[in-house]
Amino acid sequence: MADPVSPAAGQFIDKPFWDAEVHDRWVHLYAPWELYTPEWTSTGAAPTLGNGSLTGRYKKIGKTVFFHIRLVYGSTTTSPAGVVWYLSLPFPPAVDSVASARGNPGGGNHIPLTASLLTNGKAWFTKWDGGATGPTSPGTWANGNNLTVSGVYETAA
Repeated sequence: MADPVSPAAGQFIDKPFWDAEVHDRWVHLYAPWELYTPEWTSTGAAPTLGNGSLTGRYKKIGKTVFFHIRLVYGSTTTSPAGVVWYLSLPFPPAVDSVASARGNPGGGNHIPLTASLLTNGKAWFTKWDGGATGPTSPGTWANGNNLTVSGVYETAA
């Protein structure tokens, strides 16, 4: 989005001016978020989503991206042991950034996580003690467990 333009002295605010400088900006700002399907990868063999779900949505305004990703384990979801998980972002960040995340790896516990947003367009997750999130960390993931991340970051373009 370009910066707003002020009318010159004596200039009337006509419909094209109004549409370009006010209406269109509000329509864009309040339009629904875009949906996308994040990619789930790891440092080793690829995890398999099976009957789980992986959804993402975002809103991009200029170089600012607001996003939300949710991974839900299904009964046939699998991930190899000893790997670190990555979820793809809608756009690569301009610089490495962080976002808030939460994991529910069973037992009804919701564990706060930090998402590291990397300039390669991927996010990975660490728990409070610095350990990375994977198939057995911060707990053993099973049917119905979920990982959610939301945040805001800047893109290069």
